[in-house]
Amino acid sequence: MLKEALSFHNSGQLDAAVAIYTQLVDHDPNNARILYLLGTAHVQLENYEIAISFLEKAILSDSNFADAYNSLGLAFDGLDDKDKAEKSYKTALEINNDSLDALNNLSALYARNSENEKLETLLIGKKQIISGHSVLLAYLGLVYSRLDDHGAAFECYEASWNINPGDEKVLRFLLDSALKLKRIGVAISYAKSSSQPDVNLNYLLQTLEKESVSKNILFVIDALLEIAPRWELWRKKACVLRELGFYEDSEKAALNWLKEDNDRVALLFLAELRFYMSDYYGSAQYYLSSLRKNALSSEALVGLGVIVMRAPAILRDWISESFSLKKNDELYQLVAEILNVLENAGGNKGNIFCFSDDDWFNVAKFLFLKAINLNEYDKNAYNNLGYLLRTRGMLSEAEMYMRRAIENESASQELKYNLSLCLLAQGKLEEGWELYENRWGTEAQKKKPYDFKEWSGDDLGGNSLFVYSEQGIGDEILFSSCFADLIDSGHNLLIECDPRLVGLFGRSFPGVKFIGKTSKEQTLKILSEHNIEFQCAAGSLPFHFRKKLSDFSLQENGCLVADENKVLYWKRKLDKYKDKTKVGFSWKSGFTGFGRVAPAELHYWARLLKDSDSQFVNLQYGDVEEDIAYIRQKLGQDIIVFPQLDLFHDIDEMAALICALDVVVSIGNVTSVLAGALGKNIIRVRSVRNAEPFCFGQNYYPWFPSMNLVYMGDNEVDDALSKLSEIVDS
Repeated sequence: MLKEALSFHNSGQLDAAVAIYTQLVDHDPNNARILYLLGTAHVQLENYEIAISFLEKAILSDSNFADAYNSLGLAFDGLDDKDKAEKSYKTALEINNDSLDALNNLSALYARNSENEKLETLLIGKKQIISGHSVLLAYLGLVYSRLDDHGAAFECYEASWNINPGDEKVLRFLLDSALKLKRIGVAISYAKSSSQPDVNLNYLLQTLEKESVSKNILFVIDALLEIAPRWELWRKKACVLRELGFYEDSEKAALNWLKEDNDRVALLFLAELRFYMSDYYGSAQYYLSSLRKNALSSEALVGLGVIVMRAPAILRDWISESFSLKKNDELYQLVAEILNVLENAGGNKGNIFCFSDDDWFNVAKFLFLKAINLNEYDKNAYNNLGYLLRTRGMLSEAEMYMRRAIENESASQELKYNLSLCLLAQGKLEEGWELYENRWGTEAQKKKPYDFKEWSGDDLGGNSLFVYSEQGIGDEILFSSCFADLIDSGHNLLIECDPRLVGLFGRSFPGVKFIGKTSKEQTLKILSEHNIEFQCAAGSLPFHFRKKLSDFSLQENGCLVADENKVLYWKRKLDKYKDKTKVGFSWKSGFTGFGRVAPAELHYWARLLKDSDSQFVNLQYGDVEEDIAYIRQKLGQDIIVFPQLDLFHDIDEMAALICALDVVVSIGNVTSVLAGALGKNIIRVRSVRNAEPFCFGQNYYPWFPSMNLVYMGDNEVDDALSKLSEIVDS
């Protein structure tokens, strides 16, 4: 009968087995084995209380019956009596230390209840015993994962998977540990060899996407494309490649996306990509293709508006090409509206090859407003319209649109940062500086480089503060005007700056340690020697020290100090021109952004250079040979050039030369900021009235009182140069 009962039991016919076991127990009530088998069958039938009664009788008959204790643990486990279950499993292991069933069940109990320390204590040291047990190897892998020993965890999961290659849960653990070890190829190989390669490769992809964008994502996408090329995968690949800066490869992927899914979204992506590559004509063509394909869209209109701002000549080509379109074409109708805008604004409707500055401004504004009419929630349309208006000095209107752009809680830091510049340009310093902190998270400055505690402006209690550099060298010089306030606060300071500024800053702020900006690894090594606790970006200092206009220092001597011996050297070099006003001249900037500086074309400066009796000295860094030849040959001004002086790299020497001059004339570039910081008379020429954020809506430069501002708009060049000549001659 027992043989028949075991047959039923092993085949899963539990009720039949229980019936025979019961008969056997009636005949032999103290038989430990039959009591154990009957109790175990009841556990499997989830009759836990009945099971417990038989199993306890089996243990009374044989107190060293390890398997009976194990089954008793399962019965208590079924009743959620964790303590009694744990005690039963432990007793089974005390009787038989090699009981894999008891070890497995106790491990499962600990894992289920997140008792990681108990699980670790149980399994560490039993690797040899459980080497052939798939589940226990997986549990041991979990222990090693918790200990951050990902190599050991990977070995356990791999061994578990090799024993039971169908366990998808173990496979996920295996993939996770491979990713932790950066074994992306191994992870892809296991995912591809599984029964559901697409599912597991997508799991890898989703896991990697939660982290920062990396080439590893591309490897997984390529593996998925091998299995089943889909447009969604081409889109992902194109986006990742663009994020990594591989624009040409991104375009190839995007073209495959377009081939698989001929949709306007792919065209818009390609348009943006071409824009990033500074191919404004190619970008415009994709935007226009998008418009032809899907009528008007706000995204395409905004894109075209931005292109018009950056490359106005595109407008002429676009309008010329549109004349070949049918009159019922949406694009033809759009061009007709643009021509009407130009006509109403007094523009060049009759001559499409002569667009003025005002013409492209009106067209860009029209495109942004039309985008808003199509989609009142298009944040980029509001933002770009606000930016356009700000560059024209229309600050109140610009602010209104920029605030619309950030109404939604999901507004990006880029949009908030743009609003900050508009507020600063109006002198709204407190809110402006607060929003200016959103520059961290923009395309230009994605994240802060270091992870020390952020300084809140409070007393540091004796701890050291690291001020790190950001943005360009002109901005570093500008923000150095706040260093004196920081020093007066009595903090222990370490300040990072462009290596070209170390000598100048060190002389100007004695007692402060300055270090040249280098690799992050090298900087961290230096910082470890100074016990740094807090950090502050140089561009965040005005947030702490310049919250209102009255906070700006009016020290006419500036904040920087040139080397006296070098100044004397340059004065001697210029001594033969002592009867003339010596004017430093700088006319262009390395920054070519829209709306920042006055026209750099030298013919704009003809009146100043031709009619002045002053002696001009070159302060323009970069490649200027052709410009110098033009000034000398066409404008008749024998401008002095010191070829031995590297005006780009040797800032300390340039500072000394500036101090040896009588006055400096410059557009908004490093030269002008350096001259102002040195307290030198500087005439700064700008192209847009009231649009420069750091002028704060004033007709003077609050940072440096020795700086005079002269506005040179397209229609006011002559008046501006006349005023400029008067200032120089005086």
